Amino acid sequence: MRYGGCEFASDHVWKLNLVFYNCNECHGDTRVWCDECDECGICANVDEDDVTLVEKRHHSYIPEAPELPPKYDMIHTEADINVEISLLETWELGSVVSTLIITPQDNLLSNYWDEDHTIIQAWDISGMCISELNIPDAILSIAVDPISGAMLLCEKTKLLLWDFKDSNNTEAVLVSDKISPLLPHAKYSMDGKYIIVAYREHCEILDRDGEVHSSFDFEISGFSILYFDVNPVDYTFMLAISDSTLRVYDFEGNLLSRVKSKDPSIFCSFNPDGDLYLSITTDKIAKVYTRRGVCLASLKHDNIVESAVFSPDSMMIFVLSERNEASLWDIKGNLLTTIESKHVMNQAVFTSDGRYLLIADDGWNITKYEVSTEKLNEPISSNESTDEMSVDDI
Repeated sequence: MRYGGCEFASDHVWKLNLVFYNCNECHGDTRVWCDECDECGICANVDEDDVTLVEKRHHSYIPEAPELPPKYDMIHTEADINVEISLLETWELGSVVSTLIITPQDNLLSNYWDEDHTIIQAWDISGMCISELNIPDAILSIAVDPISGAMLLCEKTKLLLWDFKDSNNTEAVLVSDKISPLLPHAKYSMDGKYIIVAYREHCEILDRDGEVHSSFDFEISGFSILYFDVNPVDYTFMLAISDSTLRVYDFEGNLLSRVKSKDPSIFCSFNPDGDLYLSITTDKIAKVYTRRGVCLASLKHDNIVESAVFSPDSMMIFVLSERNEASLWDIKGNLLTTIESKHVMNQAVFTSDGRYLLIADDGWNITKYEVSTEKLNEPISSNESTDEMSVDDI
């Protein structure tokens, strides 16, 4: 495994003292340097005058997947693959959708504010509304129970669970009423055993009955949590902090990785395989990182980026930006196709098979698209690519 300019066994590397720098060649992102060779892990041979020391500490964490998975070693070019996104139908709603998520069973869940209450709806993939719930208060976040498929609703100081699959069930069951009213973020762990609630500088891990399993504080010095996501394959989660850092923690509160950018991230998300993640910053860029914090690709846009979502196979990213535009990229930063709409598109989800893409816009609509992919040529290995960007997962 390469680490800067040195080659070590992974267990030896992670017992070294690691130095965190802001590197000009990495566009201000925090990178890990090796004390043995004094070289940046992604752009070796950078002169030390070009970096600013951020912190130096002993780090003994050994990740489960230290190398980039082989499937990402294959890179497509625009001539290798043909992707088409075709509009199928549009569903009209009662207002602008605040949240749009999809269950493992391909039920679409949405919510919007209607005068003095929140309306939450569950749809099937054909556009039929199968259930509806009215709550006389604002919903701060929505998550899906990966075991039952039910909806976890965060309502100020309470967590509620709603089984929308029963059309006669028009009430949500209280899970916990001990949540802080400080705009919390709540999501399930990958196996549904725990509920992770993060707010301000604090995190609580609850069991399915709402009892506290563990509790800890983040060392973020008064900064706030802008976004939050849970890894779909292990007990880790990621925070986008207003100090322009992305941080990954385990369920005991141990900091596993930290990436710093020039601008704060307003969105972050793990891919379905849990080995990559993306962030959206205020400088019109969506970035793809390995789980070790190495920037794999920067998806630059002319307009402010609103949101983004990985395809189910983790090989593509659909990005929504201002001015009614959206684009589909591969994870190496190649633009595959674009679409436009009459309205600003603000949220999107793929179905589990990647065949359909559903997009919510500010025209009070959800639009269903079909995604078709055709391989024209065999993809080339990234080792044979002339791209100067290194994708070594340090």
